Amino acid sequence: MASRFDRRAFLAAAFAAPAASASQIAARKAPPFETKTLIGRRIRLEDYKGKTLLLVFWATWCPHCRRYLSAMQQLYKEYAARNIEMLALSVDETGWKVVAPYIRDHNLTVPIALAPAAAQRAYDTSGGIPITSIIDGEGNQIRRFVGGPNTEQLRGLLEAITKRA
Repeated sequence: MASRFDRRAFLAAAFAAPAASASQIAARKAPPFETKTLIGRRIRLEDYKGKTLLLVFWATWCPHCRRYLSAMQQLYKEYAARNIEMLALSVDETGWKVVAPYIRDHNLTVPIALAPAAAQRAYDTSGGIPITSIIDGEGNQIRRFVGGPNTEQLRGLLEAITKRA
């Protein structure tokens, strides 16, 4: 029987994890990706150099993802001024056909693009979504989470990140 995902225990363990040494961080470069937004703007990992990136893989059909995207939207503008960028990459197989109406219907302003197959493999979305990777300004993947925290948990995570910077 599958165990129930315990967000509190998961986040407590994530925050309690010791900071990685410089050599450990260097070995964890975030995989590069390139995609386009609905209006055709090219987005690459390199575009976020110097900023922390909260990169989320999600889908319109995933209830946890929808709640997580709603939490991201609430915090998107608040943390942009604090050098934290957010990007949601959809893994929906039907692409913009379902993602574009979802963006419109939910008044989303957080940047959203489609997740290329290579990015899905590189960030290993095979174990479930949402997947969140936190990437520092030098392109190092400093944290990776499976499952999405609620708004207050996400706020706590972002606060911890901004205090370290």
